[in-house]
Amino acid sequence: MDPRQELVDHLTRQLVGPVGDDDEVLDAPPDRQYLMGTLYPQQADLQRQLALAADDPEAPGAEQDALDVDPAADPVPETNSWLPASLGLSFYTKANHIEVSCTAARYETRRNESGRGRRWQRVPLPPETHTIGPDRIEVSVLDSRAKIQVTRRSYGDGTLITVALINEKHHDGSGGKAPSWDDMIFQ
Repeated sequence: MDPRQELVDHLTRQLVGPVGDDDEVLDAPPDRQYLMGTLYPQQADLQRQLALAADDPEAPGAEQDALDVDPAADPVPETNSWLPASLGLSFYTKANHIEVSCTAARYETRRNESGRGRRWQRVPLPPETHTIGPDRIEVSVLDSRAKIQVTRRSYGDGTLITVALINEKHHDGSGGKAPSWDDMIFQ
């Protein structure tokens, strides 16, 4: 294999996941294990998520002896106050129909066999491919956990299209609770 491709594959596994098999089990929360490729429930607050994770003495990665337990100060705090619930891509085309493929996984929170601590079991969601014409703007995907939203704008003799994948779960933030890992979409 090409060394560059090996590097790209390694970085993808480390940053987006999964590192292990399709049904891997993690000892750390998946949104801490993987720094990229997470769609949080809508309205999930970053500062609340960090504060609650640090307050949980059983939460992996929240050990008080570690050198990096406090996140760095954010020089522009409001720009990163909400965790991403969607991702999008825009492109120009003359085609009337587009084909959109998506695949993802979720992680179920489970108790360790000893009853102390948690683990996260990866559950792959079935891959999907949809052909979307000008008559459709939304398609429910990933077992109704997300939707594909298509926005079309005429531009010259073609169309500027934005395709977004949006997590359909909502986080109400009541009771000061952090968003559930079970409501996040990964990889």
